[in-house]
Amino acid sequence: MAAAIGAFALAVAGLAVSAAPARAEGPTKVPLTTHSVPAALMGLVDGVLVTASDEGGTHVRAPGGGWDTTDLDRSLRPADVTYLDHGTLVALAGDTVEVLDTANNLVNPIEVGEGLWTANATTAVRVAGWENGNVEAWGVDLATWDARALDWPLNGGLPTGALEDTSGLGQGWISDDAWVAPMIYLTAANKLVATDLDVIPLVEGLDAYSVRLTGATVLWADQTAGQPLRYVALAGTTLRSCTVATPTATPSCVTMKTKVKTRPSVHAFGSVLGLTIGSTSYLWQAGKLVTVTGIPRGTTAAFTGGGVGDATLRPMLAARGSRPGFYTVSTKGRATRTVTAVVEAVTERSLDLGAGWLVGTDNAGSERAWMRSLAGGTIGTEKVLTTKGRQVRTSGDRVAVNGKDGLWFYRGGTRTATFKAVPALLSLSGPYALVREKNGTATLRTESRVVATGITGAVAQFGSYVAQLDEAAGTVTVRDWAGGTGVPVGDPLPFEPAYGDLVAAGLWGDWLMLGYEDYDLDTDTTTPRVVVSSVLEPDVSYGPRNYYAPVLGDHVVAAVDETGHGVVWDFRFGGTSPSFAPIGGPAISSSGFLSYTTEYDELWVTSLGGSAGGLGQARALAVSAGPASGAASFRAYDGWRVPWKVSVEATKALDAGTLRIRLNGTVIAERPTVASATGTITGTWDGIDDTQGRPADTSAPDLAYTWELDVDATDQTGPLTSISGDAIGGDLTVENDTIPYPLATPKITDTTPVVGQELGIVAVPHAPDAVFGYTWRRGSTVVGHDATYVVTPADLGKKLSVRVVAIGDIYTEVVKTSASTSAVGKGTMTRATVSIDAAPQVGALLTASTAGWVPASPAETFRWYRLGAPGSTPKLVHTGPTYTPVPADFGRLLKVVVTARAPGYKDATASAVTSGPVTAG
Repeated sequence: MAAAIGAFALAVAGLAVSAAPARAEGPTKVPLTTHSVPAALMGLVDGVLVTASDEGGTHVRAPGGGWDTTDLDRSLRPADVTYLDHGTLVALAGDTVEVLDTANNLVNPIEVGEGLWTANATTAVRVAGWENGNVEAWGVDLATWDARALDWPLNGGLPTGALEDTSGLGQGWISDDAWVAPMIYLTAANKLVATDLDVIPLVEGLDAYSVRLTGATVLWADQTAGQPLRYVALAGTTLRSCTVATPTATPSCVTMKTKVKTRPSVHAFGSVLGLTIGSTSYLWQAGKLVTVTGIPRGTTAAFTGGGVGDATLRPMLAARGSRPGFYTVSTKGRATRTVTAVVEAVTERSLDLGAGWLVGTDNAGSERAWMRSLAGGTIGTEKVLTTKGRQVRTSGDRVAVNGKDGLWFYRGGTRTATFKAVPALLSLSGPYALVREKNGTATLRTESRVVATGITGAVAQFGSYVAQLDEAAGTVTVRDWAGGTGVPVGDPLPFEPAYGDLVAAGLWGDWLMLGYEDYDLDTDTTTPRVVVSSVLEPDVSYGPRNYYAPVLGDHVVAAVDETGHGVVWDFRFGGTSPSFAPIGGPAISSSGFLSYTTEYDELWVTSLGGSAGGLGQARALAVSAGPASGAASFRAYDGWRVPWKVSVEATKALDAGTLRIRLNGTVIAERPTVASATGTITGTWDGIDDTQGRPADTSAPDLAYTWELDVDATDQTGPLTSISGDAIGGDLTVENDTIPYPLATPKITDTTPVVGQELGIVAVPHAPDAVFGYTWRRGSTVVGHDATYVVTPADLGKKLSVRVVAIGDIYTEVVKTSASTSAVGKGTMTRATVSIDAAPQVGALLTASTAGWVPASPAETFRWYRLGAPGSTPKLVHTGPTYTPVPADFGRLLKVVVTARAPGYKDATASAVTSGPVTAG
């Protein structure tokens, strides 16, 4: 059952179902994301790839159809692989040896018992203890279970400076013939003194002996019958490859590399060793160190495994980054990718389901957190929030994620706030996040403020309500922390240590769930119990039920029964839904949806009843009222600018509704609220008493005003209520003292004016009953009293400003003056149209006239020109409004240019050309 609990990580935001058992309907599913498994290569033997993933499992895959196939996939329990040879893999799992026949995908689990240390394909080693470097150990025949004492070599006892308490036996290296066990001696300060390599025979014809290495750390060793002992040791910063020809011989060593500053990893591939030091890998062959090349930029690779006893196995690297996979290394050190990274679907570690989002964490990376939108009955595409996330929670359309880089808040998929990371994000309910601090207490906060700190014994949350366990008193008390101090809600509820350890707790509305597990050491069995109690009616409780890993919804509990199946328990009526079989999740939303993942690599979201099932009423997780959060008073005369507002975050979708304001019980104003699929609504009141057509009555006594929200849930389950089930509303104090008009400093529409331009004041909202006065000034001289002002020539070179006065029956007089403009510049005249009264003829008088100058009637000068060939300079022939062509003008066009001048304006010109060339007279 332990395995089922571990896979069944439950989370809940709240749920309701009918009195009848809930049934799944209208399911939606999507395939899980696939990813390249970050894996350590254990070996490639007989056409079977063996890897150990970061998540702890060992995977065996056949190449048929591609390395991402799962036809021969076998995932063992998290274990240490100790031996790999043709067709056989040996791993340890607790006190059991797992012997895997890779060719036939068969596992033979053999329980060896306590002290299991290592094993090969035929023999397991058990260790009972050691004293002064001498070890008591047995070899267990995996076929017959017969045990025999192993021949342990005598050594020189503890070396000088070493302590037995700080020294110990390493797992070592096992082959078909012998176990090479490192006895490591340390000082009291855990500094290395020496290492004994003890060779323990597992077959006949091999003697036990010990080699003491002073100041050296052994990284790899192998003893095969008829061959010398081989080992690699690091002494200081020098790495050496050594052999011992006979039990009494002195080691013969060759320096492999000096100035080694990081601990290398060493793996055997037949007679070749693969070493990884830092980010560089090497081959050690025939006494030479060869640097591995060919690893693409952005990819890190390392030797992470080897087939013990397989002389034909070629060296291989496991790589991550831009081109992940497994690389075969040639004798010259050239790496070539021969197997791409194994691809498999992610395994969901946790799920949380809100009205707007489905979130979770998975094993695609060590700590990946993601979110998917939920809308229109579909599951959106995955959005990765971080690969460094510890916890992710959702409520409504809010998401919070806590990771190594910080605590982040999201709204509608957009990040809205970032804070320092916390030890744990416990839950998110409405705007409130409950987080665990370093001192063990909890803090309740929103994305904008810390609400309460120092909350002890927090085990569950719903909105601002927190359930707190007091083990000494044997009680669980629910407190409301919205105001910053914990106000008890109802009486303390009993905590039942006789049921076992408290392993789960949930709070939904006025219901508290406690989940216990009682472990019996003698029978090695665990008994689960779940109890649900009313917070407001302590005598009302349900259970216990024998469920594992429970989570609480609205009148339901989702859990795992003793057969390992998922169930939904309607605790008030005793019914349970047909079971489902998740391997990840599930999570439950407040609107009655269940989410989980299956063994078929699918992510499901399914209904638990819908509106036909009669879900429970929507609850308000948070209520914020007033111009400022929590304010109860309101200045009605100022309501046009800063309206009174109430905001609610509820557990499910809400229809459009009504905010009502009452005076002594009589409705004086109604304002609509907009429907919300995520349960977040806002109602506002502008202070106007609709029955009077003006701001609320100044003579009303304190608390004569009340407000209420009349909003129904979209699923037709009735009106929105508070956490405790009451109507949403409260008292409202309305203030009506005469107030200074909230006049903003006026801004002139153009601060670089010119003569002739009309200036005004940038528009701002105006309150009812306000009267405004205006005074325009040129310097200190008053030049106008209207809302607008046309700049005159007298203003040229001077600065302008405007003074605004606001006053009214309910306002005291307020005066504000704008900033001055820059010096007034010259205006630009509107160009006139020039006309010539007749066709040009030698000796016939021509008269030019203008129309349309603005300003009108400027001073004008006229100049007549005889035009030559294109590109030539026109010749001035006359000045004045009239001109009589002469014989020299014959055959040419004439042009008249008019220049206008007016005070305060730039000079302007206009022109006209005769209708044709001058003709003979």
